[in-house]
Amino acid sequence: MDNRRLPERALFWRYRKERAVRKGPWKLLVQGRDVKLYNLDDDLGEKKNLARAEPGRVKALEDELAVWESDVLAGVELRA
Repeated sequence: MDNRRLPERALFWRYRKERAVRKGPWKLLVQGRDVKLYNLDDDLGEKKNLARAEPGRVKALEDELAVWESDVLAGVELRA
């Protein structure tokens, strides 16, 4: 059996007006203008929002989320 680890990859999802990305221990949750960042290794209950303390990580995850949304919505006609 080969014990090599899988490469790190991001998991994205969207539900109504919420968008999120999980990469490694980090989870970014965007609800309108409200942005929350959690380190799930240290805070599984998502009680401590680290967005202000980790602006670089927030930006990086927001950028990845934007690319994912662009890919998913490419060619899709949205209805109001």
